[in-house]
Amino acid sequence: MLDQSACLLYEYNMTAPENQDIDSTKSAFEDGMEEPASIEELPHNLGFIETAELRQRKAEWLAARDTEYYRQAAITYHELAQDLVDQQSGEARMKAQIGLIIEMGLIRRSMGKMEAYLEDVEDAIVYAQQEGLDEVVAILESEARDKE
Repeated sequence: MLDQSACLLYEYNMTAPENQDIDSTKSAFEDGMEEPASIEELPHNLGFIETAELRQRKAEWLAARDTEYYRQAAITYHELAQDLVDQQSGEARMKAQIGLIIEMGLIRRSMGKMEAYLEDVEDAIVYAQQEGLDEVVAILESEARDKE
């Protein structure tokens, strides 16, 4: 019988985007497409595109759930993701940063850590408000209301 961490890892690996990389994938905002309808679409559409290495680190973080390695796995993922965001500049970097905050929250939500998830959503709301991303704020506020 598989434990819950193994199931989460399997579920993640089954749904992980294949062969995405930041240089070859443009966000929907850059392409002028419609805003996403759900919070799950926001990180990508804001320009936070996970590399294969980040997807692997996410899988390790998910597998570390409820273990002594959870904190270190979270730090490792965040540091690598932040390095990816820092490769961008200007508005693209700002949007990718908000996307990273949301992605971190989504990972926590998938592990059942709802309080931490909602803290990340609130952080993303503040940042998006400061940057005038009203459509993003609306999606995030809706999500926060639905989860309260």
